[in-house]
Parts: sequence; C-alpha cells; structure tokens
Amino acid sequence: MTRAARSCWIVFLSLAGCDDPPPAATAPAPASQSAASDRTDSFFAKTLTLRLGDGIDLDAGAVTRDPAHADVTFKYVPAQPAGSSLRFNPITKRFDLQLDPKIDRDVPILSAAARVKNFADRPKPGALTTGDAATWSDTGYFGNDGRFFVVQSRGGRHHLLEVVAFEAPSNDRAAWRASFAHAPLDLPLGQPGGQVAPALTGTLTYLDFFRTKQIVDVDLKTGRVTPRLDGQWPRRNPATGDTVYVDPAGAIVAAAADGRPTVTLRRDDQPSRPALSPDGQRVAAVVQRTTAHELSGGIKITSAVTSDVVAVFDRSGKQVAEFANKSDPAWTPDGRLVCTEWARPGLYLSDPTLKTLTRIDPADFQTPAATPAVSPDGATIAFASAGRVWTIAPDGKNLRQVLPDGQHQSAPTFSPDNRWLATIVGRQGVGEWDVHVHVVDLKSGHHFPYRTATGDVCNPAPATTLSWTP
Repeated sequence: MTRAARSCWIVFLSLAGCDDPPPAATAPAPASQSAASDRTDSFFAKTLTLRLGDGIDLDAGAVTRDPAHADVTFKYVPAQPAGSSLRFNPITKRFDLQLDPKIDRDVPILSAAARVKNFADRPKPGALTTGDAATWSDTGYFGNDGRFFVVQSRGGRHHLLEVVAFEAPSNDRAAWRASFAHAPLDLPLGQPGGQVAPALTGTLTYLDFFRTKQIVDVDLKTGRVTPRLDGQWPRRNPATGDTVYVDPAGAIVAAAADGRPTVTLRRDDQPSRPALSPDGQRVAAVVQRTTAHELSGGIKITSAVTSDVVAVFDRSGKQVAEFANKSDPAWTPDGRLVCTEWARPGLYLSDPTLKTLTRIDPADFQTPAATPAVSPDGATIAFASAGRVWTIAPDGKNLRQVLPDGQHQSAPTFSPDNRWLATIVGRQGVGEWDVHVHVVDLKSGHHFPYRTATGDVCNPAPATTLSWTP
C-alpha cells in the first residue's frame, strides 16, 4: 500500500466518521491500480484525471481550467476549528448566528455548476429520475458514500462519474489527483423517488415565468426546453406550426417555427389572448373597447369604461367579426369560435359564419368561465371556472370537473391524441404566483406535475395560455 493511498483513506475516514481503515471494496483504488476494472466495463466511455482546480466539461468529455465551461470542479473544503460567525441573511434582512463545525482535515469535494449527488454504489437503471436530480445540491463529497457521482451539466444532461483512482498526500495539495471513469447517463423524466412519468409526445408552448422570461417550447418526450420568442399570450397553431402572440410593442404577431414573423397586426386597443384559426387565415383576439349599454326604455349609452371585446381579423388586419363583452377566444377544428362572457357567467360557441353566439354551459352555472380550449377532434371543450377545470361537449352535454378541489387550476389544453389534458395548477392571486403544469389522464384521472430534463417543474407566467401541439 502506498503512502499516498493511505493518506487518501484518512480523508475518507474523516468524512465517514470512523477510525478504522475502510474495507478494500469501498476504498477508492490507489493511483497505481488506475482502473483496470473499469476498462473492462463497456458502460464508461473514458477516464479523466483532475488536479485541484481542474474541471470537466461533461458534454465535451474533456478536462478544463475555464470555470465558464466546467460542469463540475475538483475542490476541497479546508480544515477549520469549530466556531461561530454572524452572517447577513438577505431574505430576513437580519444577521444570523451560524455555527461552524470542526473539520479535522481538508475535505475533497466535487463542486457542480448545476447539481451533483454522490453515491456509494452505481445507481441502478430506473432508480433515479430527473425529478430526483432537482433535489440535489451543488456539492458532492468523496468517501465511502462517494465512489460514484451523478452530475447534471450546464446543458441539462446527466453524467455518471466513478472514482477509479485518488491520491491526497497530507500537506501537499499540489499532488492531489482524482481520476474518474465518465459516461453519459440518461435519466427518465419523472418525480423524486424514482417515479417514472408516463411517456408523452408533442410540444408544450407557454410564457416562462422564472427562468428565461421568454416564450418557450418544451419537447414533452425529452423534456428539453427551448426559448423562442419575446412576448405574451402565446398560442401555437397545431395545423400550421405558427405561434401567435403579443409582442412587447403590443402588436399581434404570428411567427413560424424558425421565429420568422408571418403576420404582424399593430393595434392601439391593447390586444391580448390571440388565437390563430385552423387554416391560419384569421386571428381572433381580445381587445379593449367602449361598448354601448341599453337602459330601460330602449335608451342606449356608451360607457367611458372599456371592456373585453373579441375581434376577428384577416391576415391584412381587416376586422371581419366582433363580439362585444366577450373574452378568451379559441377555435374549433372546423373554424367556429369559442369564447366566454366578460366578467359574467357564460361559455359560448359561434356558428360557422361567425355571426351569432350560442351559450353552451348550463344556465345555472353561475361562475364565469375562462381560458377555453377545444380538443383536436372537436368533441370536447375544456375551460376553467371558479379555480377548477371542467370539460363539456359542444352541445352543452357531459359537463364534468376534471380535477378534484385543491389548488387553483387554469388554462387547460388537450394533447394531440385527445387523451391528456395539461393545465396550470398552484397558488394564483394578487401578489402571489406559485404555479406549475400538471398533466391529467382524462381516462383514469391520474395527474402529475410535469418535470423537464433538468427535473424542474414548468412555471408559466400569468400572461399566458398553454398550447399542446404535435
């Protein structure tokens, strides 16, 4: 046994809290044994050796000294006596007393730019999901419980590292070396605790609230999130692939998949909630206008207060239809329009010529409807009311509540195969917005928060709808 290897063991002992040398099976291999065993393991693609301060660009599979490219860096926590200190808490705006534990020896760590977790044994396939990764910290520790590390790269991919050789001579940090067998690791999408999510397909489009502040597309099969556009109220057309939204200047814009604008309608009536017709030739949107009100005796007056109006425009910007005191337009596959009564109960369906509206929700349904969506087969309309999501047939039959009572629900959208429904769930109100996307199996009622490739939940902004397209 080399002296370097014995020093390495002492470091691991301090972390494990014991005085006896660890068993050979759990101790890292000395440098002289540099990994004969893992070279016969086809799982690992290559071995990388780090000095203190070196990092690994995991997606490139290369060692780097550039912190901007290092996904994980070999560092140490220096020895320190026990003590206490005052540290300013930026949240409470107060100084907190922090107790600093005694650290007998320098402790080797892996510091991640995103997330890392150390394991005693190689994680079994299917034992971890992306949701588990979301619970990890940015520090992984060597030791009996640190033979393997799962690291999330800056790009959101996961990698497995195995310690195959390690040297930590006492009082000579310049001689510290750590060798890792390295391979990409595919974690299935799912919840913490190894709960793998059902397989989904298609693209979910919405305005992201916390991370990018942009309109994003989420590939529901892989969990990859792609920021695309700046604006509000996005809605993607399943037939054309165009995304219609309101840009920062207040114009209604329809953009192709490559971001190129195909329609731009500049308005001065505060448009919101635009929706592109199935053939891509008309845009329905909510605009703000003064409307006439009829008093007793047939007298009509025009209020100085604006209200929601659903207006329909062709691609040149010419208005072709208008529905006063209506809001939240959505198209059916055959080109009719669904909308809600502004600030009052009522869910309506138009005729094919967009001349008349017929109320389809029950007359005794006394809470306002909002954010309707039509299933791709046209057989079902989903909408939100009183913080709950409901479905109803276009003829007004089969009204049912989708999710049980609980947190506030809004902005439903159907999957392309009509089986699933995605909706925004969480605390919604003035000064409070803590929401995420839930996916509901319309047959079984099973629902779960969708998690991306990095394990994070989707956090839509208030000024958004959800669109689920192929």
